[in-house]
This record gives sequence, C-alpha cells and structure tokens, in this order.
Amino acid sequence: MLSSANLLSSCANALSKNQQEHLKDWKQLLDRIAPPEHRSKYAELIRLTGGEPTLHKDFPAIIEYIDSFDIDYAVFTSGRWQNDLLPLFTSCNNLTGLLISLHGKDAATHDPFVQAKNAFAEACTTIQRVTEADIEVFTNSVLTKDVCEQLDDIIALSQKLGANYTVFNRFLGPPHHQEPDEETLRHTLAAIEEYQRQGVRCRLGNSVPPCFIETSSEGANSGIEHCVISPQGWVRPDSTMPYILGNIFEDSIETIWQSQKATHYRESLPAPCLQCLALPQCRGGYRLPIGDGQEFQPDRLMKEPLTQIPIHQIDLNPQWKPAPLFKNIRKEDFGYLITRYNYSIPASPDAYPLLTAMDGTMSLTQLQNQFGTDCLNFIGYLYQNKFIYFQ
Repeated sequence: MLSSANLLSSCANALSKNQQEHLKDWKQLLDRIAPPEHRSKYAELIRLTGGEPTLHKDFPAIIEYIDSFDIDYAVFTSGRWQNDLLPLFTSCNNLTGLLISLHGKDAATHDPFVQAKNAFAEACTTIQRVTEADIEVFTNSVLTKDVCEQLDDIIALSQKLGANYTVFNRFLGPPHHQEPDEETLRHTLAAIEEYQRQGVRCRLGNSVPPCFIETSSEGANSGIEHCVISPQGWVRPDSTMPYILGNIFEDSIETIWQSQKATHYRESLPAPCLQCLALPQCRGGYRLPIGDGQEFQPDRLMKEPLTQIPIHQIDLNPQWKPAPLFKNIRKEDFGYLITRYNYSIPASPDAYPLLTAMDGTMSLTQLQNQFGTDCLNFIGYLYQNKFIYFQ
C-alpha cells in the first residue's frame, strides 16, 4: 500500500478551499506513514505534493528526513523554486525523480492554466537543469483542450528539455470548463498510444476506463494501493476526492485501510461495472462520492460494459531474459501479491519459484524448460502489465 503526503494543501486538493495550509507536525506525520521500527511496513513509495511542496519552510529538512527511510520517494512540483534546490536533490539516495508541470507548449498556454506569470519559463529552466544533473524527470500535462491541440509540440518540448518521460493525465474530480469533449479526448488518447508504439517515451498517468477507449493505462488504484494524506492527517483515496477514510494521527494506516469506510469505498462499484469483463483491469474507474459518501457517481467516461476483451499476442524472443520491475512479492491468503509502487496484481501460490527465477539471468527458453510452457503466458501477462522487462 502506498501513501502521498501533502506538504502544502492547495491547487487540485479537494480539501484546500483555495487556501494554503502548511504541514506543521511533519515529522510525526511521516513517522505515522513510515513507522521508525519498520519504515516500509505501509509505504513502498511516498509522493510529496501540494500545492507546491517546495514552498514549505522546512522542505530541505523534510527531504533529508524522508531520504533516511530507505524508501523510494518522488516530488511533484511546478518547477518554480524560491531557492536553488538542485544541491539538495543531487545529495539524495532514495529520490526516484521529479514530476514537473508542463501544461502547454508555451507561456500563452501554460501560465494561464497555473495562474502565474513567467511560470512556463521557470519550469522549462528547472526541467533542463534537473535533467542535466542526472535526476529523473517526468513532465506532467493535464489533458486540457489546449494540451490536446498541442500534443505533438508538448512531447517534442519535453524531450528537448531532457525529460525521461512525458506524462499526460485526464481531468479527475468535478467537470472542468477546460476539459476537451469526448471525441477530442478519445482522439488524443489514441495518439498517445500510437506514440508509445513508436517507442516515444510518453504515457498516461491515470486510469482511463477500457469501455471508453482501450489504452495502456493502469486500473484505478485510489483507495486500493494509493491514498492521499493531508497536512491535518486526513486520509483520502485521492487528492481530488473529499471522501475521508480516517485520520492518521488517530489511527494507523492499517486500521484505516481495513475500516468500514475504506471497505465501503472499494466495494461501491457501479452496477454496470459488475457485468464488465474489464473490471479486473479497470477496477470501476474513478468515482466521486454523492452527499455523505454512501453512494458514488460513476466515472463520467464510463460507457456500456464490455462483453469481449481483445487478446493481444506478444512475440517473445527465446533468448530474452526477463528481469523484475516489481518491488515486492507479498504473501497473502490467496497466494501472492506482486507490487510495483502504485499498482499490484495477484499471483497463485505456485507462482513464487517462477517470480524469483526471473532475475535477468535466465532466458525464456531456460525458464520454459524448468517451469513448462504455461509459464510463458504468465510472463507475457507480467510484461503487458509492466511488472517485468526483457534484457
């Protein structure tokens, strides 16, 4: 299970009410997320976000403290820093990288969206400086009407600045006037998928229901593998969602995750989703609570349930050697749970020997000889879900 800690609550945060509120008891909150006696008990990845987390007066101390946990963490930022943070980031051992906003190909598009002058120029300078320092950078673009029109230019700019990946996210939360219409969004998502097939390092960052369009996006993970924790300790499935599961200052993550409210959220699937063959992949999409949260609005991109799922054949080279992208193999009552940061998939009890054998040293031919032909289907499944890669 994963956590995101908000150092500064504002921006898209559903509880911010357009006000800035700093994380005051940050050390206590981080110790609740990652208990000193077992730092990785609850969190495999910590994301620091906001608002703009670098505005926190204790930001360098917070980074140094988290870096001591031996847990991977990332920072979501606009790239507009009041102080030079590059020496701080280059000294870190467990920083996986930065996600930096890039909401347009130029200032005319980016600055109005983030409501700040000179934001585009500052973000571009930061992206370039950070990548030149060999820190991994993903640029983040919300799929507004403008971004959909500028897709090609934004990908080209992101690559020119040295970013490792260009990430696109669709709008979540209540409807927004900058959202593209469904036809434009569907066309843009298809274009992103085509870029991926051509080897361009871009991808979708949040879930798109397969009933809307088939993409390589992962299923919705809010409240399943991911949660957001506010400066006041409120735990929610997602930053844009006001539905509160509990408070980390009052209960442990484990208690909150097993609570009635959390269970109710995970089980409150739209009725059509229960008839859809893509449910295990989609997980019901993104949904918003209605009123007190006893009911939830379905994902507004949701269409008719899928009664057929396309089968994609993968051509595997017998000499390829699969290596893990997953972080952990966790024992569960049903077998094993394979986790990779913000996503997980189940595996049967007899899968463990194969999972541990895929360490980059054995070829597919060797694995087939040891585990049988059926293991290739499982290996292909792991590859499609980005849990392994081939050497």
